Amino acid sequence: AEVYNQQAYEKAISLELPIKIQRVIANKSEIFEKRGEIDSAFYYLKAVNTYYDTIVTTASVQAIAELEGKYKFERNSRLLKETELEILYAESALQDKQLQLLYVVIALILVIGIAVAGFLKSRANKRSAELLKGQKMLIEHQNGQLNSINQNRSDELALMKMSVNEKEEIL
Repeated sequence: AEVYNQQAYEKAISLELPIKIQRVIANKSEIFEKRGEIDSAFYYLKAVNTYYDTIVTTASVQAIAELEGKYKFERNSRLLKETELEILYAESALQDKQLQLLYVVIALILVIGIAVAGFLKSRANKRSAELLKGQKMLIEHQNGQLNSINQNRSDELALMKMSVNEKEEIL
């Protein structure tokens, strides 16, 4: 039994199986106890307790490390989500500012368009007024010419009438 136990011990050590190592040492302690070798049995019993403490400590350390890992992961996930949320808020604020800027640009374009349209309308009105004034002056000039021609015709007709009257008197 001791040979098999030693082989099991070596195998458990090579595979790094602390619980199996503890069982093999516990078996060794029982073997020595059955033989009546109390000192050796007590020595191996202490070794069993030491391995138990090591296993418990290792398990505790692993559990603590696992909890720390989970905590860090959760904290990093939360920080990542908070950062993503802050980025979304910043992007939203940027889009709002861009939209406001777009409204200002559109309003400015409309104001400039209205001003240009008003200027062009005013210029067209001035041009129309100048054309009307020119046409009025032309008409007045032509009226003057026509009146002068009419006066000349009237004078000629009056002379002709006189000459006809004179001819009649003479006759």
